[in-house]
Amino acid sequence: MYPCLLHSLTPDGLDSIEEGIDCITMLIYHSYKDQPLSPRIWKLFPQLLYICAGNDGDMDGGFGFEFVTQITVALKNYFSRDQKNANAIGEDQTKTHL
Repeated sequence: MYPCLLHSLTPDGLDSIEEGIDCITMLIYHSYKDQPLSPRIWKLFPQLLYICAGNDGDMDGGFGFEFVTQITVALKNYFSRDQKNANAIGEDQTKTHL
């Protein structure tokens, strides 16, 4: 499921971006409350930010700014469900998720 969700968050998967964001939001919201989110779910987090903001030097932002409302709900779920790992550095990453 991870490759499909990741593809939906790219410019090539733009036709299914809304469904991908909704799936991520529901997966996070309905996951086990007593367990942290999986590292793969956290790997989708930077891509959600990229959709809105683009790369660090992009003046115009990302390619899907019109999805900011849906993405905000997903981001809220990330932080409300797994605050501990929000401050952690993910595998193969050099920065925290914040």
